[in-house]
Amino acid sequence: MAKITWMEIPNPFKKIYFDSHEHEDVVESRNRFLQKMAELRKQMASYEGVGLNHIPPELYPKIVPVTQDETTLYSNDSVK
Repeated sequence: MAKITWMEIPNPFKKIYFDSHEHEDVVESRNRFLQKMAELRKQMASYEGVGLNHIPPELYPKIVPVTQDETTLYSNDSVK
């Protein structure tokens, strides 16, 4: 299991947690993922301009990426 560390910031009730996102295996996996996404981009629609004009994909079959953001944000702003 990856080691998780924390860093103290000015408010003692708030801490920032870091995982091992710069480990060699994580960087390698991320680079493979980005390369694959770059290859698949030609099969994805894009949107440009102020009006977000639809640009159809260059290649078919069309791919629609489905993503999930697992970021967890919490604020200890309440009075204790």
